Amino acid sequence: MTPLQYQLINKIMTNPVIDGGQLEEAGELIVTALISGLEIKRAGIWLYQDILRDMLKSHLVIDHFHQIKDTTMEINRKQFPIYFSALDKEIVIKADDASSHSVTSEFKQGYLDVLNIYSMLDAPIRINGKTVGVVCCEQVNQPVQWSENDVLFATLLADQFGRAMAAEEKISQYKELRRTTKELDKKTDNLKALHNSLNRFSLIASMDVEGNITEINDNFLSLSGYHLDEVIGQNYRIFDCSYNSSNLFNNLFHRLQEGQIWQGKICHLKKDKEVFWVESTISPIRNTLGKIEGYIGLFYDITHEVDTEHQLNKAETLAKMGSFRCHLQNEEWSCSVNFKEILGIPTNKAMSWSYLQQILTEKDYGLLKQAYLSLPSNKKLDITVSMLKDKNSWLHFVAQRQGNWFVGSCQDISVAIQQKLHLDNIIALQETILDSANFTIIATKPDGTITHFNHIAEKLLGYSSDEVIGCQTPLIFHLQEEVCEYTKVLEGQLNRSISPGFSSLIAKLCHGGVDEQEWTYVTQNGDTFPVALSVTAILDKSKTIAGYLLIGKDLSQQKEAERYSEQLSTIMTTAGEIASFSGFLYDVNKGEFQITSDRFRHIITSIIGKETILFSDIVNFYDLPERLEGVELFENAIRNGVGYDFQAKLIESNELTIKWLRTVGTPQFEKGKVTSVLGFFQDISAQKELEDKLSRQAQTDELTKLANRRALMDQLEREWLRYVRYQDPSAILILDIDYFKNVNDQWGHDAGDFALKRISDLLSKELREMDFLGRLGGEEFLIITPSCDEIGASMLAEKLCKVIEKSVISYTQPFQSVAINMHITISIGVCGLYNSDIRSANQWLVAADKALYYAKQNGRNQVISYRQLIEA
Repeated sequence: MTPLQYQLINKIMTNPVIDGGQLEEAGELIVTALISGLEIKRAGIWLYQDILRDMLKSHLVIDHFHQIKDTTMEINRKQFPIYFSALDKEIVIKADDASSHSVTSEFKQGYLDVLNIYSMLDAPIRINGKTVGVVCCEQVNQPVQWSENDVLFATLLADQFGRAMAAEEKISQYKELRRTTKELDKKTDNLKALHNSLNRFSLIASMDVEGNITEINDNFLSLSGYHLDEVIGQNYRIFDCSYNSSNLFNNLFHRLQEGQIWQGKICHLKKDKEVFWVESTISPIRNTLGKIEGYIGLFYDITHEVDTEHQLNKAETLAKMGSFRCHLQNEEWSCSVNFKEILGIPTNKAMSWSYLQQILTEKDYGLLKQAYLSLPSNKKLDITVSMLKDKNSWLHFVAQRQGNWFVGSCQDISVAIQQKLHLDNIIALQETILDSANFTIIATKPDGTITHFNHIAEKLLGYSSDEVIGCQTPLIFHLQEEVCEYTKVLEGQLNRSISPGFSSLIAKLCHGGVDEQEWTYVTQNGDTFPVALSVTAILDKSKTIAGYLLIGKDLSQQKEAERYSEQLSTIMTTAGEIASFSGFLYDVNKGEFQITSDRFRHIITSIIGKETILFSDIVNFYDLPERLEGVELFENAIRNGVGYDFQAKLIESNELTIKWLRTVGTPQFEKGKVTSVLGFFQDISAQKELEDKLSRQAQTDELTKLANRRALMDQLEREWLRYVRYQDPSAILILDIDYFKNVNDQWGHDAGDFALKRISDLLSKELREMDFLGRLGGEEFLIITPSCDEIGASMLAEKLCKVIEKSVISYTQPFQSVAINMHITISIGVCGLYNSDIRSANQWLVAADKALYYAKQNGRNQVISYRQLIEA
């Protein structure tokens, strides 16, 4: 690039508005730089307005010639299909003659002619490998021949705007997180009602995002008859019972995935196949970024209530019962009219077992028939069955043996069950259940003896419930100095003496209410963490305190977020400001430095072994060639009165403990002559380390962890220069997954992402250590094979095609137990550096892309080399 372009790029990359996400300022800065660096009259930034990328709208267009800014223009795919198709390929569009260029000629009438535009250069703007817009550079009144440096300059500036957009998105997400955190904190007032609600729920389980059980309490295990190792890792459907509707769990998890709480009644199956009913409240658990990372369910055993309700309904609807009897030998039936009406049997038809088989589900018919055949005379049959025509229709049979007869009654209890299934669940829990996932819940007697210690408390504090229930007080989890300090505050507020201890926690609760304070909890192994503790008095019916409920919210993540917020605020407010390491004044006549910092001056003099500090003493800390550049800038300041701002890496053996040093100097004049240079030194080591880290992140594809398009283009340019210098053979392979859109459409984007990562792993295992693999974008990959000609690269490509074709990619969708086996193939275009037509790294890439295009257009799952195309 030209010195001006390099200077503009360096200035923009270090400008705080880029990482500050200030899009308006960043856009104007980048567009202005494009106009200056390319010496053009018009440039702009255009962003996609829809997911399908069918419309571009101007974010900012600056016409330097007319001195105007425009953010109102729009173009769409229907108007300019060829241009949008070119943008879909995510490559730079370089049109020296825009009116005749195959892509940009669409703009001739109504745009190029009107604005007198001769040349266009468009570079894609990407975020995490995805194109979100384009920077457009246009030369007015005269044509221009765009150079490779111009293309690189425009591409780098497009990347910087993508970086600004990514930063703006992250900052917006963080602000939303802060807003959500504040809203959630406001809702903690509702926790005073939680102790009443939790008394109803004795069964607790949590699941991951795929519905697999991660935790389950002893009450649930005891009721279901399973052991812990039999259910951990299993899908929650392990408890599914045929009494539930066929799509109950699908609807349940669909609602949870949308971030909503699900409430309802579920019929579960024990290990011994006996059923039990639970009233359920299941809530999504979100992390600090708001992403769902699992679910927590609170359940209450209502089996007895269901049975009791059945009996009550029987008594209330006794007149609607139907009676029957069946002979145990000849199966002769005798039944009442009501019995036939309940079962929907015509009154003029004789009753038989075949009618029941048509009416009841296969399972329930088998249960009833087995009881008929084997019921002892001293036992009574009491069974509820469902009807085949409607799973929501339920019949209750009561019968016993009387001699040779099977005698009993049948009742339609569908309405009763439906009423019970649709009872309103506890609405008060809807807001509090979501917050309960990370709450420690401790209940005590009035004297502080612990009576309940929930699973989260065990997990966070390190104690088992057996260790603390019955003999300990909650004071063991507190810092003694915090308790004493809080006690002194209470004595001042309540104007009475208080003994430091459990009484300090409940001093405000003599008449009920809630005391909320922030404490530090101490775990069994001595670790500490902050907690927002809500202490509530539990009142019995006579309004007497029967105990206390202590609900603690772990504030570790919140505190970490607050610390991060403070750090972010500090960075945002101080970014770009100069933190002086030491000021200096250089006397031109004496040739000496005066250093303002005693410490810095002492270090230098102790290293150089003298008190007088010369310019050569300073620059000797720089390594070559930075040393020569620094000398040239300093001498230019003295000779020509030009200020300088110089950044360079110091030699690793320097004793200043500084890796990077910035020097800024301004010449001082007397009678038109430079007599001194005033400036400062700044330690920018931390800034450079951060830039290096961001640069590494900018070179990596987030999904596959391979090199991204930017890193690939840099490596491709280096490999091209190596070939030009040494004429060592080299080749590239462009890979594209065949019919990848079908994978996303049929099984979803999660399956597509899984396939991309799996294919990345398969490709990596087949390559040499020197080969360079990366993701160009979408389903396209690029492999650079140094010291390998086109024949060798084609053999490697054939091998990769076979490896992918033979591999079966198994993927299990969320909440599904059966894996999907995906059979995927790839097409590969190969190009070696042998052809005289290839004169740049970009042409090299275009040649391989042409070979890939031919492979995909002629059957896919094959390898085509560029040599085959030109020799055909």
